[in-house]
This record gives sequence, C-alpha cells and structure tokens, in this order.
Amino acid sequence: MCSKFLKIIFTVLFLNLAISSSYAQSLTINSNEAISHINEEVFVCGKVVQVSKLKKRTVLNINKAYPNEDLSLIVWDDRLADFESEFGKLISLQDKNVCAFGKIKTYNQRLQITLNNTSHLNIK
Repeated sequence: MCSKFLKIIFTVLFLNLAISSSYAQSLTINSNEAISHINEEVFVCGKVVQVSKLKKRTVLNINKAYPNEDLSLIVWDDRLADFESEFGKLISLQDKNVCAFGKIKTYNQRLQITLNNTSHLNIK
C-alpha cells in the first residue's frame, strides 16, 4: 500500500516537473520573428499598436497596425471579462510593451495567438 502510494506521488511530481519545465523552456521571440515559429508555443514580445473590438473578439495588433501587423493577439468575448478584470479595458494596452504565451497559428494568412488565460499575457 505504501509503495503504491509513493509511486503515485512520484508520478504526479514527475509530470508536474515535466510540464513546468517545458513551459519554462519555451522560446521567447520578438514579434517580427513569429513567421518562423508557426504552430509552436512561444513567448512573443512586442508593442501593442492597435486595439480593435470586432464581432465576438478583441484584437491586439503587435508592432504594426492592420493590415501590416507582425502578429495579432485574440481575446474572445467569452474571456474578455477575465482579461479586463486583470488588465482594465484592453484599449489601455495600446502603446504598451507586452509578452504573450501561446501557439502561433495562421488565420486568413495572418499570424495570431488566441489568449485563453490571463496568465499568458504580461505587460512589460
């Protein structure tokens, strides 16, 4: 019984360490490097130059305004209250340097990261 319990504890600790280690070892890049990291989970840093409220989402464009943005950070309306509770109105992030964690994806030939958790966005 005791050895089975210890095996479970060690397994949980190992998995926790592996997950934490992979998160900590994630690559940090500037937004202009995002094109080289499609489908990778990375930390992307840059300046929010445009915040747009669109249908069902808020878009934070990084380093350049649409249609020339390096990358867009997407906050869907069902998560907006969490983000605004943490950061205030998202328009207040305009002209701020931020880092975001997530998987870089393409949508309509544009790069984006969907932010699902407030811990994945940091203001620098």
